[in-house]
Amino acid sequence: MDILTGVPPGPGIQTNVLPGPNAPPGGYGYYGLSSKIVIAVPRFRRREVRNMEKKSRRALTILIGFILIGMSIVSIASATSEQTDGISVSTPDDVKNVTPPAFQPSILDKISIKPATSKYRVNTQPIDFIGTAFSSSWIDQHDQSPTSNQITITLPEDHILKKTVSSGSTVPIPEELANMIVGNDDGSILVLWAPKDLIQFGKNGSNVTIQFPKDLPCNYSGIAQFKNNIKTYLSEVTDTKDDTLSSAMDPAVLASRSLYKKRAQYVRDSAYTVTGVTGILDPYSYSNNGRSFTSYHEIEIYLNGQNNTAEFISNIRDDGDYRYWVVIWDEGTYYTMLDKTTNSLPYMEYYFYLENGVYWFHLRDPNSGAWDTSSYDDTDDPATRVDWLMGSTELYLDSGTGDFRAETRPIREDWTRTSDGSWYRPRTTFDWYTYTPNEQYVSISAQWTSDDRIETTHVGGSSV
Repeated sequence: MDILTGVPPGPGIQTNVLPGPNAPPGGYGYYGLSSKIVIAVPRFRRREVRNMEKKSRRALTILIGFILIGMSIVSIASATSEQTDGISVSTPDDVKNVTPPAFQPSILDKISIKPATSKYRVNTQPIDFIGTAFSSSWIDQHDQSPTSNQITITLPEDHILKKTVSSGSTVPIPEELANMIVGNDDGSILVLWAPKDLIQFGKNGSNVTIQFPKDLPCNYSGIAQFKNNIKTYLSEVTDTKDDTLSSAMDPAVLASRSLYKKRAQYVRDSAYTVTGVTGILDPYSYSNNGRSFTSYHEIEIYLNGQNNTAEFISNIRDDGDYRYWVVIWDEGTYYTMLDKTTNSLPYMEYYFYLENGVYWFHLRDPNSGAWDTSSYDDTDDPATRVDWLMGSTELYLDSGTGDFRAETRPIREDWTRTSDGSWYRPRTTFDWYTYTPNEQYVSISAQWTSDDRIETTHVGGSSV
């Protein structure tokens, strides 16, 4: 619905916060349980009871001790924010009865399945970007939805910069936005520069009203920092070839390595048609004492349809380089959509969404605000929604004995977009499902954050 009509554009930002102090970390309450502790003891004959009278005080003391220990354990379990393993008793039946996708791709699949060579589906679509800039003080005065997690503003159309570019290109923030700042430009500024599909856009005469998540604009201390970041980003992020895959396909390497993996699974709430996901990848730490490994920490986005899966990957290499890359699986084969290596960024932002049979993949440099874009045309047999989100820790490891550790903390899902263009936190549109079984050398822990995002910590290492 057009945001200029005066009618709210759908339910907007919502959260699912379950009532009660006993709601555990995944957001699922333990219904039907109380704080009372019931102890079942056998019936004793009178003589046996008399024989135990001498020990009654000691037994009572021990019993009280066990009760206190049990209460401590419950208290600790209630304080943690990590998801419990398995489907919660309060999970809706429509979640309990669903089945995860049969094909859940791993490193081994990327090695054993030949990547697609035809590029007729990749980067065939143009992409529209729009942008503007405004002072933080101006936003504080003119935001029409100040109590929500979105910004809604109306401004003259000539304050909106529009550009159409080819997908597959890098799109930095245009320098001319520095000359288009709305409001006082002597303080902090917000610069909005993003694909138009991520922004609700309405026109009314010579004015436009735009609505977008509050964390979509880049925040700069002033114009000087803004201009400096634009000029330096090209030296910070460089393209890289897919040399990890080529070396891993060597038969000698295959013969000496083993695959280990674990996932944390979230399933879509059937009340929502999810068409987009955004978040961050944050490689955290690395150490290696002579081991050879391939380590993938991923957010896997499973679509409805024929084994269509998008993967945003934090690849901490055994030489210490941090690599971000993106893959789409389509009916048994895959394409590498984006591939970046950098050790200079605090994290990498990722964006995925569906538009009329075209799948869009973006990585954004959080320092400069530059976008790397890519698209995949699947209009002959398109997916229409996102059904599953899975955090995945995967490790392809040699048979050595040296210590090593690779950790991504966190991979986070910040927003989900629905088919009507509304944005919701993931806790509204997805339900916790389960972990896959434990395996040696890999771990993943999942949680809801206090503001209803999904956050996973991924570790591959000799001491996991």
